[in-house]
Amino acid sequence: MAADELARLLDIWPSREGFVGEIPGNFTQSVNAAPSDAVMWRDHLSVTVRDLTRTTLSVFAPWLLGRFGDELKNVTTHVLLMEADPDFSGHPIHNHHWHSPNWIATALVYLDSVAEGYAGTVINKFRHADDPEACAQVFARTHLWTDDPDFSIHRVIGYAQNRLFGFLDGPMSYHSTLPADAGAKGHRRVLRMHISVPWELCEAQYGVSEDEYQSLHPRKIPTADPRCLAWARTDLTSLSRPVPINADVARNWAAGLEVEVPLTLDHG
Repeated sequence: MAADELARLLDIWPSREGFVGEIPGNFTQSVNAAPSDAVMWRDHLSVTVRDLTRTTLSVFAPWLLGRFGDELKNVTTHVLLMEADPDFSGHPIHNHHWHSPNWIATALVYLDSVAEGYAGTVINKFRHADDPEACAQVFARTHLWTDDPDFSIHRVIGYAQNRLFGFLDGPMSYHSTLPADAGAKGHRRVLRMHISVPWELCEAQYGVSEDEYQSLHPRKIPTADPRCLAWARTDLTSLSRPVPINADVARNWAAGLEVEVPLTLDHG
């Protein structure tokens, strides 16, 4: 983010009263619900979010085009403000594809200059990542990944002010966050962006509504429906076949996307 936009965001950061608990010690607020300065968000920060969205998607263009082709023309970026307290317990290992396969990428901007004792984001590795069938089978074990010995820490993206970390969402996009250290300082504030495509693009591939897809993936219960494994296999195959394009073509493609950043101004 530009330095003045980062300073602006921290300056209008809302009080804790507007946040809801996500996990112990971590809180989020949808910008759609109660922005502390709606006009500032609409006129300035939403432009930044569109730029960050296109920057993120340009990196993942080969895989997104391999999955959706020319049908992908517009995306929506839903924004959360996120902050943690020193008793933050950490996010368990998870991916987003089990509940929202239309989420195509997640982008995080770390905001604080002082966040001593807080980690960034962990990229988790599945031991049998080179076995597509094992990947499909473990994906079906919805939200039972944290205690699975086949998962390990692959890399930690350290928390540093104004660092953008983005990842392609998919069946193997496992990630987590380590708990805060004893005596952690600050609040680990993050601008969190979930970038999605219209559900119709997924329904064309899966043949079911969004509600039905989600109902087939009950939380912490392995899915028993054979369609879920079939979809996971198809998605894994698609993501293994990126379209060969160069960086300039990818940037031009992302620049041509329509990016919607929803905002409700009623609370401004």
